[in-house]
Amino acid sequence: MKEFDKLTRDELAALTDDQIQRYIDLAMAEEGIRPVVFPTEVDTPKISLVASDTAYEVFGLYFRNKDDADLLAGMDVLDDNYDYNVSYEHKWLAKHPGGTVQTKKFYLQSEVRAISTELKDAKRLKEVYDKQKKEYDSFNSATSSLRSEIWGKVHEARDRVAEVAAAREAFDRYRELADGNADIAERFFRKAYGLDDGLVAEVLGLVVIAPETIE
Repeated sequence: MKEFDKLTRDELAALTDDQIQRYIDLAMAEEGIRPVVFPTEVDTPKISLVASDTAYEVFGLYFRNKDDADLLAGMDVLDDNYDYNVSYEHKWLAKHPGGTVQTKKFYLQSEVRAISTELKDAKRLKEVYDKQKKEYDSFNSATSSLRSEIWGKVHEARDRVAEVAAAREAFDRYRELADGNADIAERFFRKAYGLDDGLVAEVLGLVVIAPETIE
């Protein structure tokens, strides 16, 4: 397999996704990067459990009787407070900011105990997947620049090949407009594409000589 850095522009543009991935794998092997595959998420068993136990929360406390929660919500509950920019030791009292009663739902302990084995299995499967996913994300992040560099060169080559093809079509159209006169077609073409010397030279089949080689 030809080395990536030695591929021509047209060879780069013609690479398939599988070939590009092979070059990426080769580059990772050269860097000593251990490959990590994307983990398969395991289907955990469907656990049908409904939170049916109701409580009323206020100030971080739970009540079964809403009237009790409402009673506490109406009280002046105080907090100790201080200004950390001034002093941690000199505190004062301030009204607690949360006096709103909120309805909360919980599972029944007996129902949770009854399916504890299923819950443990589901937790274990999720922990395994999360660990593998974290390893893959780290691998993906570590190889991002490498993959971007290879794909960037491929995209650049493909863009240029497409640009040249479009320019050649344009030149053929200019020659048609010029009734086959190549000189006139070239004049039209240079007016439209003259700012890109490389493109003009490639489409017109010219040999571009670097300025420093000209005596």
